[in-house]
Amino acid sequence: MKKLHKLIITFMSIIAFCSITVAVLFGLNATGILRFLQTSISIKIDDINQEYDGTPLDDFEYTITNGYLLSGDTLQISTSEEVLNAGEYSNEIYEIRIINSAGNDVTSSYNLSLDLGDITIEKRELILRSDSDMFPYEDGEEYSVETFTIAKGSVANTDYISETIFDSYDQEGVFDNYFSVVIRNLESNEDVTYNYDIYYEYGYIIIGQINISGGGGSGGEGDLPKVEYDPNQVDGASDTLNAAQSSQYGPGGEKTFETVFEYSANKKGGTFLSINAGGDYNKKGFDKAPVYIPKNGIYPQNFMSELLKDYPDRKFEATITYVSIKSRTVDLIPEYPILTYGQVSDTYAVASDLRSKTITVEGYYFDYVTDINLLNKLSLKDPKYIEAEKDYRKHVYENYLDVPDSTKKELEKLIRQEGFDKGNLYDTVVAIQNYFKRDYFYNYKGLTDYLADDILLEFTKTKEGDCSRFSGMGTLLLRIMGYPTRTLGGFGASAKIPYKKYLVNPWGGHQICETYIDGIGWVGLEFTVAPLKEGVTYPPPVTEGADDEDIDLYIGSNDYYKEYDGKPLTSEVPYILEGELKPGHQFIGVNNNSITDATSIENTVDYMVVDSNFNDVTSQYKIREDFGKLQIDKKEITVETPDLKFEYDGTEKTFDLGVTGLVPGHKIRSWSGDAFTEKGTYVAIALINEIVDENGNNVKSNYRIIYKYGHVVIK
Repeated sequence: MKKLHKLIITFMSIIAFCSITVAVLFGLNATGILRFLQTSISIKIDDINQEYDGTPLDDFEYTITNGYLLSGDTLQISTSEEVLNAGEYSNEIYEIRIINSAGNDVTSSYNLSLDLGDITIEKRELILRSDSDMFPYEDGEEYSVETFTIAKGSVANTDYISETIFDSYDQEGVFDNYFSVVIRNLESNEDVTYNYDIYYEYGYIIIGQINISGGGGSGGEGDLPKVEYDPNQVDGASDTLNAAQSSQYGPGGEKTFETVFEYSANKKGGTFLSINAGGDYNKKGFDKAPVYIPKNGIYPQNFMSELLKDYPDRKFEATITYVSIKSRTVDLIPEYPILTYGQVSDTYAVASDLRSKTITVEGYYFDYVTDINLLNKLSLKDPKYIEAEKDYRKHVYENYLDVPDSTKKELEKLIRQEGFDKGNLYDTVVAIQNYFKRDYFYNYKGLTDYLADDILLEFTKTKEGDCSRFSGMGTLLLRIMGYPTRTLGGFGASAKIPYKKYLVNPWGGHQICETYIDGIGWVGLEFTVAPLKEGVTYPPPVTEGADDEDIDLYIGSNDYYKEYDGKPLTSEVPYILEGELKPGHQFIGVNNNSITDATSIENTVDYMVVDSNFNDVTSQYKIREDFGKLQIDKKEITVETPDLKFEYDGTEKTFDLGVTGLVPGHKIRSWSGDAFTEKGTYVAIALINEIVDENGNNVKSNYRIIYKYGHVVIK
């Protein structure tokens, strides 16, 4: 019995010893599951990037990338400081704890490997728009319009707008309705405005009859013309100028040939005179474009004018005379204006002298497709313009890429089917133009697609329509492919003879589209390129008016441009002749102008008028000449030196050149560059002395050379 008792004691001792050993090596949790000390586990928390919403960050998603939690254990993630306000937070503020089912902290039982992302709380975006109003002027009285709307975004549920500060004005004029707001927390009343990225769109306040003159206020140079505004002249104005848009998305009525305005320019050529721009597509047309002026006050229309100001040959001046004051509801201005004083939006509306029948406009000739080489050379240099463009660009990408989902789904099929997306804007635009030329017809009569739920999807089935359909479709296709684009309505005007009057009727109403190019601004695109449908005729939108002078003949030539390529540039058309010759008379014209090097010359025409006996009778005519120019721009090339590293050995170290952009057949014949011997870091400077053509002639002057220098390091 004693032996049995002894055996039992021994057996129990062994069990106790084993239990103590297990207890040392393992931890028992509340559920009785054995825990091995220092279980390895890897935890990953992704970057957190969210917009400020006024509430602390308390939701953390994690992934266990290696190992696992033992049964009954849970992971708790928190931060050592409150993550609430906008800003970037270090991942070192994360606190990781593992709690068992009894509520005990068992983190030390794990060997943790952590991959913690960064925390960023973005500012909450708001667009606030102040209202507009007019007031009669009374001396000593202050005027303000202290109302606004939230045009985009919202205030967080935890916050409220506590204060609004509006400017007031006590004199006659047109003023931006400037204002600002303060946003506070509902509970603490703390100022939390810094958590918001606020963009202000200002209305305008018109006080009394305006008579303002000033200089440089809108980015132009020198004194600007007087600007007058009398609200009484607008009352009862007709919609004559909007006649071109009345049938934009409907069957429309027959347009008459009643003159809308007279047009006269200082040089031959055409331009597009803008009225309004289109924003979101509502399946029946385009809503009015949203308005946004950069914070520094430079109007977006001025971007292109600033870029082209160094090309005076592209500048034009024109006079627009309205047939009656009542026919004028808005001003017509060029796509790329110079004078924009008094504008109250970024979409070409202006408030100038509405009492006057005649206004003067200035602008530049520019076509995206034919001027693509010139566009590639343009860049804004003035810091004010660079700042304004970056500010405005954000507004553009937020407002000119939207397409209704159902429309987008169908047009994406068309984009894939036709292969429109070429990876760059130029080739994509050309592909869309070629598609319209090949498969569509221009027609303005008897259209029924306006009855469809989505008129532009219907347009892809009928494959015929007017300019509004073509420009609208081009706009949507480019938006879907990521290019911000909008429609632009207005009138096309042209002058074959400088200073001659041309009458523009409602048939001159037209719609194009504009796409936005980063760093450049809005650029006009023409998609109404389809041939006329058989049996459809289009009356001339522009007819000649009465001559101011008794001119018998107009003799001119066109402008021709290209980049230097070593080949001659000549006139494609020898001359332009307008007017009638007397019976038996004959015109003889010769244009032998030609240039090969990068230069510019007047594209003159040698001419004479002879009778049947070949006598010179040119003196019998009053002749106006207007010659264009031949111009070859320098070709841009890049000369680059490499980055090199050498071990010092006392010998001279040199480098080679990398040259891109040379005309085929041309070579670098002579260049200079330093050689280096001593230890140190040196800029590898090179200088091109001669570039020769196939005949060995030095043609360096035809190139614009951009040098990019590397470094030579000798250790």
